[in-house]
Amino acid sequence: MATLQDTFMQQLRETFAAEAKEHLHAISNGLLALENGPGETGMDVVLAEMFRAAHSLKGAARAVGLEEVATLAHHLESILGLVRSGALPTARTPFDVLYATVDALAILTEPGGGDHAGLQLDALAAKLAAAAVTGPAAVPVAVP
Repeated sequence: MATLQDTFMQQLRETFAAEAKEHLHAISNGLLALENGPGETGMDVVLAEMFRAAHSLKGAARAVGLEEVATLAHHLESILGLVRSGALPTARTPFDVLYATVDALAILTEPGGGDHAGLQLDALAAKLAAAAVTGPAAVPVAVP
């Protein structure tokens, strides 16, 4: 028999799954807009919406105990923060890795946890962490 706490946690995770879907939709649409040019909305608005969605997803995932989701969302938020600040130019943004992250997060946030056996989350997190490196070694220098 399920306890009141178990029932509450189940309801909380169902609510989280619905909200996560909305956040991931916003991020995915934002990535498309950035790749195609932000249009009338403007890059700042698009990036702010994406950053906010990643941040909200990270916090909500932690609240329901989904640390894998929180970790990936944190890495995603970091990359978006760098693009937003101008430290990572849009032209160098690893869109393939960001889309793969959104896809992985969509699976991980499905009601019931989704089947994530083949996602290779550690490799994806490593790619995100590598993309976040924007120091002098990451910036190509033109040789005269």
